[in-house]
Amino acid sequence: ARRAIRAMGAGGAGWSLALLTKIHAWFLLPILGIWSLLRLGPRRAAGAMIAWTAAGVVLFWAGWPWLWYDSWGRLLTYWGTGVARVTIYVQYFGRVFADRDVPWHYPWLYFAATVPVGLQVCGAIGAARGWRARRRDPLPLLLIGSIAFFLLLFSTRVPIYDGERLFLHVFPAWALLIGLGFGWLWRHAAHGRRARAILAVLLAAQGAGVLMTYPFGLSYYSALVGGLRGAERLGLEITYWSDAVDGVLLDRLARAAGPGASAALLPTLYPGQGALTTGFNRCLARRGIVLEDEASAARTEWVVASHRTAYWPAGWRERLRKGGGRLVADRTRQGVRLSSLWHFPRGADAAEGRRSPEGRRPRVPRIAGGPGAPAGPSSRPTGRGLVGPRPGAEAEVADG
Repeated sequence: ARRAIRAMGAGGAGWSLALLTKIHAWFLLPILGIWSLLRLGPRRAAGAMIAWTAAGVVLFWAGWPWLWYDSWGRLLTYWGTGVARVTIYVQYFGRVFADRDVPWHYPWLYFAATVPVGLQVCGAIGAARGWRARRRDPLPLLLIGSIAFFLLLFSTRVPIYDGERLFLHVFPAWALLIGLGFGWLWRHAAHGRRARAILAVLLAAQGAGVLMTYPFGLSYYSALVGGLRGAERLGLEITYWSDAVDGVLLDRLARAAGPGASAALLPTLYPGQGALTTGFNRCLARRGIVLEDEASAARTEWVVASHRTAYWPAGWRERLRKGGGRLVADRTRQGVRLSSLWHFPRGADAAEGRRSPEGRRPRVPRIAGGPGAPAGPSSRPTGRGLVGPRPGAEAEVADG
């Protein structure tokens, strides 16, 4: 019993590091509590969990000076940030939903579509083998249970967005099950050097999609949905963190624009994001070019656009429809545009506005879901969500 308590205390110290890193680490407490109860019995589990919790919470408090004053009130404020915050919008199968209104299958699809198919097969084999051997080795059962817990949790009305980002912590557990499944294939299904060589090649091939999207790994989708191109056709988010607005694109802006030229970044999800992005690029700073936030994108000469289209403002969509702009550069992977740099010569918008509606139809860049009704932070969802950009469609209420 003493050995178990000491081990749990050491585990709690490790848990404190997770707490200091991500708020989701608190969810490990009920998972481990249930597991301890099943494995150790009520009395031993109580002692073990007290040791775990005490070590974790005390070191969490000691490691965050902000909590040293008004500790309880600030802890409640910290916990409240998980639910009391600005609504984030999600594009899912061509529709835009508020983060609480996404369909229940959202986390399950992203869990399935963001891991290479071959690794998913290994994971399924590992889970099956772990289940059959659960009495001899209970660890796989704990891994399966923790994965299922978080996927079920995010299938409720808990806010979820940015693809798999909020449940990234399930993937280390899934990776262990993948290793278990691959180990079984290596020992029992691959007989001889040739078979094992083929198996090794198939394993290495699972990284092909990651290499094809590098360095924009957040845009990776597996062959289950047809890769990144298939995800775009399905209306899934192809990017969300503006990582495709990188140094290559910003350097291109610095070379093409004149000193002090007006430029804007979109979408911007917090005030000053454009100026902050400018600060990371020396070439822009030397040219005296400061990226303004998205509110200025309807009038600036240059526009840097991340293709998180659920957050594209209506003014920017309208400017694209009017034409007059020229695509100068973009960042693509697998034939899908993730970010772009546009130039609107001075006076081009006014000249385009004087044209007849029956005149030349401008070419609108291909975006996930196609051009259509504006949606994003300025939209106010009614019911279960907003129907997002879709060719020839108007904004309407989605039934979820």
